[in-house]
Amino acid sequence: MNLRLAALTIMATLSIYAQKTSNNSTTWSAGRPDGHAPISVMGDHMHGKGEWMFSYRYMRMDMDDLKEGSSDTSADEVLADYMVTPSKCPWKCICLGRCTHQVIV
Repeated sequence: MNLRLAALTIMATLSIYAQKTSNNSTTWSAGRPDGHAPISVMGDHMHGKGEWMFSYRYMRMDMDDLKEGSSDTSADEVLADYMVTPSKCPWKCICLGRCTHQVIV
């Protein structure tokens, strides 16, 4: 228990001092590009009234081979139970996003 309390105290102290600088114009804020989590993390920040943000995501995936659990299987084995089976599956995804301020009453 004491170790957890000590670790919590150290983390809180470091997070407070990490934002302090000798020059107030460079203080961390959520408005900076590094003020947000990576794009895959949703809900990490809020937008102020009139603020907006656009996002662009691109993902590519190539699927080869057939698996049953963690082991390889053949197309013939799959076709014994199903009418069709994929041999290759290249996949591309483009996602466009827009975030704006929402008024919650």
